[in-house]
Amino acid sequence: MNLNIVRYKHYGGVMTTDGEPTIIYWTFFELSNGKVIETQYFDYKNGNWNDLYFYYTDCYTFGEDFFDWWNRYMADDHEQDEMPKITKAEEELVELFWYKNIEKKREVATEIVYL
Repeated sequence: MNLNIVRYKHYGGVMTTDGEPTIIYWTFFELSNGKVIETQYFDYKNGNWNDLYFYYTDCYTFGEDFFDWWNRYMADDHEQDEMPKITKAEEELVELFWYKNIEKKREVATEIVYL
């Protein structure tokens, strides 16, 4: 079975951190294996680096308000350490897509995009 991205929703920069100025961008991807992967992209404004993190999420509904998901996620006392790690193939697929299609226009939120 070929693994591919079925759809995604990019929310743009939805959070900032206290202290060091950092913008956090969230994107959700549905894969052809039925998994939904949440990415968090940390854009460190005082540094010359960025970080992209990958997690499964089992409580996201495509198109919902980001903060509805966030509040439900936080209220569920959900610990990311308890979720299984995404596979190397899933991470590579999403990472390549993110850097190729989202990074340069990360400030712009999207509707749900079907591929």
